[in-house]
Amino acid sequence: LVMAMVSVSRVAAMPAYKIRVEFSDGTRGIYDCAGLLDHDGAEIADLKDPSYFARVAVSGGAPTWPNGFSIKPWVVQDELSAAGALEQ
Repeated sequence: LVMAMVSVSRVAAMPAYKIRVEFSDGTRGIYDCAGLLDHDGAEIADLKDPSYFARVAVSGGAPTWPNGFSIKPWVVQDELSAAGALEQ
């Protein structure tokens, strides 16, 4: 059985370090990125600025910021699904 790799088709920044994501399979949800900001690194430091965080876009099927930091789309979808927050 081969599963199709899910990708993000649309993303929009929301207040409080959340992103609204829509996936290639039609599912969608609101992902809380606040936990990412607890990590170290220059790329993460950039995201702590709300105006920079708001610059998220889809690149290569993943939520990505101008500095190249991205979140794997299947990680976002799996976490939303596990939390019961993935909408069909």
